[in-house]
Amino acid sequence: MSAILDEMEMEKNGISIDEAKLTIQEMTDQLLLIDQKLKINVDREVWLHFQNEIHQIDHTKNAIEKITR
Repeated sequence: MSAILDEMEMEKNGISIDEAKLTIQEMTDQLLLIDQKLKINVDREVWLHFQNEIHQIDHTKNAIEKITR
């Protein structure tokens, strides 16, 4: 009974439980999308950094091979 009274009080204040749940679900969905986009960007940055390091290692390796010939 108190849950019904709480819900009636919230609705009287302009907030329905269903609307609040929907808003929270929408916010959760948006946060999950933001999290996914951030992970993709981080993965891309890590991959680019890795490729750059590999390129530098290859360049150094080639320079050393030229010197030792």
